[in-house]
Amino acid sequence: MGRETWVAGLDIGSSKTCCVVARVGDGGEVAVAGVGVAACTGVRRGAVVDIELTASSIREAVGRATSQAGVAVPALHVGVTGEHIVGQNSRGVTAIVDHGQEITEEDRQRALRQAQVIVVPPDRTILHALPRGYVVDGHEGVRHPVGMSGARLEVEAHIVTAGQTFLANIRKCVERAGYYCADMFLEPIAAGDAALAAGDFSQGVCLVDVGAEATNVAVFDELGIYYTSVVALGGRHITADIAQLLRVSAEEAERLKLCHGSASPATVAEAELVEVHQIGRADARPFRRRALCQIIEARVREIFDIVQDEMAGCGADVRATGGIVLIGGTAAMPGMRECAAAQTGLPVRLGGPAGVSGLSDVVAGPAFCTALGLALRAASVSTGAAGHGGLFAVLHEWWRRIRGAFRLDAGTGH
Repeated sequence: MGRETWVAGLDIGSSKTCCVVARVGDGGEVAVAGVGVAACTGVRRGAVVDIELTASSIREAVGRATSQAGVAVPALHVGVTGEHIVGQNSRGVTAIVDHGQEITEEDRQRALRQAQVIVVPPDRTILHALPRGYVVDGHEGVRHPVGMSGARLEVEAHIVTAGQTFLANIRKCVERAGYYCADMFLEPIAAGDAALAAGDFSQGVCLVDVGAEATNVAVFDELGIYYTSVVALGGRHITADIAQLLRVSAEEAERLKLCHGSASPATVAEAELVEVHQIGRADARPFRRRALCQIIEARVREIFDIVQDEMAGCGADVRATGGIVLIGGTAAMPGMRECAAAQTGLPVRLGGPAGVSGLSDVVAGPAFCTALGLALRAASVSTGAAGHGGLFAVLHEWWRRIRGAFRLDAGTGH
């Protein structure tokens, strides 16, 4: 009987916390055994604003996941995001000590360390140094240099830096909840592994994760992650617009958005009405649904206008020939795909872990791509595969395995 390892991925968002518990078998097979979701009000735009509330949310989400799985998982692999995240590409070069001899893992690590020689302010730290590709003696396109012969090794890496206090507070929340933070990983990259197929990487694609308070942008090409950024707009800004313009409470605005909202007003009949409960009025009044959707469309167009500018500013627009993949809770709103396509002029599709058996429709949707991606990251770390080059190849191999190995109770969605 082979040895089993239990791992857990934790996605802490501005509206909810999600935990995924997975079983990793001795032969590398992966099965998700539990999912837990809890409301979260202690995080704003990726930053902790209330440690106790966040810890309570973590405790509840992990408790539900571990209870469903029937195991205790003390260590968590935690996703991070927020406006403090900064990504940049850098190159590192090293000479091979023994010319003509094989490139070793030590040589590869030395080149990667050289790529990390960048200016980092004292209040920031390097979260990731992700190799995109290698050059051996002038020959580009090398994916796995270890074992090759050469005199000079060069690496192109995507360096992600983060605010030290932001990371420290996330870690405190996890520990306050009674768990150990085994690892922290950038959420857009984890989400990309869950939402993207191999063909997306070869074409190049922009992954846009529209969350409650921020929108994560990540551009991938055939070498892996090329660009990351955070746009400080999300679903709650849409809710605030509705509340302000219709003079309704935040709760009523959220109800209108979820029950009647669309980012594509043209698809709504001109005569269709919705009941609106305005502040200071005893009775509900009818309101044109198309006008409501026009409020939503204006904010969504602004978000994707900024996304388009971000892509053009770094040259990522010419790399993402495969278009945009939408994920995140707000991405599920009707009309989002059509609005994004109209604003950017790019093909747009709604992302989600396709081909996963045993998952309920809620868990399999675009809102849970990050949590599932973090579970894959946790699984790869548990086998010792992560950090030895070809990260995305490793993660995609785990994804192919997990597609046939999910064993989640479809009746649990919390």
